[in-house]
Amino acid sequence: MVSSLNIAPVKLVNIQALRGLAALMVVITHLPTMEAKHAGDALLPMSVMLGISGVDLFFVISGFIMVYVTWQSQNSLRKAGEFLFARATRIYPIYWIVALAVLLAWIIKPGILSFDAEQTSVIKSFALWPQDGFPMLKVAWTLIHEMYFYLVFTLIILFAHKWRLLLLSLWMAIVMGGNVLGWSSMSPEMALVLHPLSMEFFMGAVAAWLFLSGYKSGGAVMVTLGVLGWLAAIIYLVTL
Repeated sequence: MVSSLNIAPVKLVNIQALRGLAALMVVITHLPTMEAKHAGDALLPMSVMLGISGVDLFFVISGFIMVYVTWQSQNSLRKAGEFLFARATRIYPIYWIVALAVLLAWIIKPGILSFDAEQTSVIKSFALWPQDGFPMLKVAWTLIHEMYFYLVFTLIILFAHKWRLLLLSLWMAIVMGGNVLGWSSMSPEMALVLHPLSMEFFMGAVAAWLFLSGYKSGGAVMVTLGVLGWLAAIIYLVTL
């Protein structure tokens, strides 16, 4: 598949399949809540809530993709800017449309949503900026983490390829050290910067490094990412 810096990465169809699986897991997880709220009865067992680990798998995949698509990227301010712009435009336009619909629905009929304007900043929600509690569109909390991942990786690809894995490892050392020292409780921004979920992104990045360095089996990559996703979820739960 890909074994050196001189070979262009190709599209990994199995990663798209894994994304689809993660998405289905998350959707199924939300069904019991929707049943309780709108149907008054529950058909699905609460065990489907384990599907929330699909979010963890998403983050692992994100870390993998970030390394994969920038494997040949040269370290320059222009390349880093192009990377961040491409990632931001994949997130914000569609998110703003949905968030605006949520805001309009709340303005027209406040009781239809659990959005509390006194506790949630609309501006920070649209900007995907960390705040106390959830953003206006609650499920967008994952996008806040994604944008943070993109910002961190933008800084990393400013450096030569040979330093990137070391810098990713240094980032993880800061995350773990900051949690040990209790810095994550200083502010919503610090809570995001030092959040244990970043370890999942790091695990995906390491998986991509192994793959691009000569680990060629596509099926093995899917298994590896799946295992890393579950492992990352366990680590996250243990550190709560």
